[in-house]
Amino acid sequence: MKTIFKAIEADFIIAFLLFLMKGNAVSEIRKWLKDWGQSLLDLVYAKSGACRLCQRSWVVGEFSSGRGDLCDDCRAALTACPEGLIPCPGCGRFFLPHDYGGDRCAECRSNPLPISAGVVVGPYTGMLRQAIHWYKFGRRKELADPLAMLLREQVKPIVEAGSGEDLLVIPVPLHRDRLKERGFNQSELLARAMIKRMESEPGDRPRLLLRTDILTRPVETPSQTGLKRSERMVNLVGAFQAEEGRGRELSGRRVLLVDDIITTGSTSGECARVLLEAGSGPVSLGVLAGGIIGKRS
Repeated sequence: MKTIFKAIEADFIIAFLLFLMKGNAVSEIRKWLKDWGQSLLDLVYAKSGACRLCQRSWVVGEFSSGRGDLCDDCRAALTACPEGLIPCPGCGRFFLPHDYGGDRCAECRSNPLPISAGVVVGPYTGMLRQAIHWYKFGRRKELADPLAMLLREQVKPIVEAGSGEDLLVIPVPLHRDRLKERGFNQSELLARAMIKRMESEPGDRPRLLLRTDILTRPVETPSQTGLKRSERMVNLVGAFQAEEGRGRELSGRRVLLVDDIITTGSTSGECARVLLEAGSGPVSLGVLAGGIIGKRS
């Protein structure tokens, strides 16, 4: 409360000085006073907070620029990419371009997923991998917001590419047994937090419409660990379905599929296939972390 009164008092003093100095002859002085007063307020009432990941308290200019819920060190660690790796624009996974040639991974060149574009925050390694494990398996649901902040930065071009057309945001669903076991769908929380952040930003942009009632997972498949990409795709056939009667709502609509990780692309590919067969428009993919294709020296 005292901070609010101090801010009001400072604003009042600046406004009063500007009132006394009305007139074209002193316009430059008035401008200087206004800028100086705002700089003083920024210094006195600097934004502060705590990093959601490392828990350190910070003040702007200390070890955070105040760009969200992460200190600069954690932001850099979460978005770090090993030298030489690039993300595939088709699926979002990372690869070494000189291993395959071109700007797409070998798998997207030979057997592309039914996805129009894929974006990721970073490779599934290091701090990003650890943060996802804390969020997903450690049930640290508070990490959804800062992770969504990073994902928002990546999906923004996809959102704005539709000439004002609304975008259906569909998180990859969990089977009811897995949802009961975990207590939450990490992809849904991520999507909700991302939409909330984008809606709070100024400016006109297409609406993001969260839909959790269109794509479902009625079948829980056996573990995919150790399976090749082709085997995983076979394993997932029939695992997802579009709810009956939702075809009209999907008809021609752009879709952004949201998930936490893409490794082989079998899950996101099957989800996209089901949505497209149900009548959706192009399906894009927004993911926190992408797997690394091929071996690195």
